[in-house]
Amino acid sequence: MTTYKKHLAGFSLIEGMVILLFIFISALLVGHFIDKVPTAHELKEAKARQELRLIKNAVGAYTLDLNEPAPTTTQGIAILVDKGYLSTVLLDPWGHAYQYKNPGTYDLIDYWSQGPDGIDSDDDIVGWDPYGSYVR
Repeated sequence: MTTYKKHLAGFSLIEGMVILLFIFISALLVGHFIDKVPTAHELKEAKARQELRLIKNAVGAYTLDLNEPAPTTTQGIAILVDKGYLSTVLLDPWGHAYQYKNPGTYDLIDYWSQGPDGIDSDDDIVGWDPYGSYVR
């Protein structure tokens, strides 16, 4: 008479499929979150957009509080520091001064960062477009 082993070592087909499904879902989740981590360049662009909004708000507060027109291009952003609306003249994340033009070409007042290359080009981050970039 032969004996039959009731417990066999190893995985059944269903157990193997469950493990593969778990590994697949885990890989998808990890890939999704790795894709969402911003690059250093994206972080600098976000900071530039935030500072452009800060400058725009400071100009708005300046005009409302003092009942004066917005600073001219010659006065620039420096007058906002002199009047206490900014603590210091801001530099963009690449170390260049933010640009300011009143009256503006693209909006009433143009605010922009010249981006990593420091010259007016397609990589500028601008304050007159909600997406932060505009091809000139």
